[in-house]
Amino acid sequence: MLAKLPKILAALAAIAGIGVTIMFLLEAKEAVTSLGESSSHEAAAGGEGHGAEAAADAPGGGHGGGGEHGKPADAADAAASLDGGAPTVNLDEIFTNIIARNDELTHTVGIKLDIELFGEEGKPMMDAKAAGVKNTIIMATREQIYEDLNSISGKLFYKEILVSKINEFFAKAIVRDIHFASFYVQ
Repeated sequence: MLAKLPKILAALAAIAGIGVTIMFLLEAKEAVTSLGESSSHEAAAGGEGHGAEAAADAPGGGHGGGGEHGKPADAADAAASLDGGAPTVNLDEIFTNIIARNDELTHTVGIKLDIELFGEEGKPMMDAKAAGVKNTIIMATREQIYEDLNSISGKLFYKEILVSKINEFFAKAIVRDIHFASFYVQ
């Protein structure tokens, strides 16, 4: 039974990750639905609709800002448009030890993470609890096995575990995805 415990825990982590994803999709569907309703109400009320108020108020002429149509107005907008506008938090490199399945040797894992958030409101939360987030990452990493982290599928599964554990730490889905800026196992 104890030999199956890591697989059971991994399955539970995957289920939690799926649950977080479903919650996000339901919230996104509600947001899109309410956005569609407000646009149809504007059109029905005789309003100009898309960007009319912004065109009147904005110094750059409304939709798209000061640049050409479809191009960002400044460097900050350009950076946001490259990654789809999702806010990210960059963590310093984290080192921890893991064990191998077949021997008693310890191996070192070094990772540097870029954490993609669902919204800007997650940034202050990440900054305020950075130590707890790093501890959560270290604890989740120490539960991994050397052979698993040496495979692509193991790294992808590990990434999902990290997203799930960090969202569990906040008791709220604020992390959308994790990108490895650097990842090595020795």
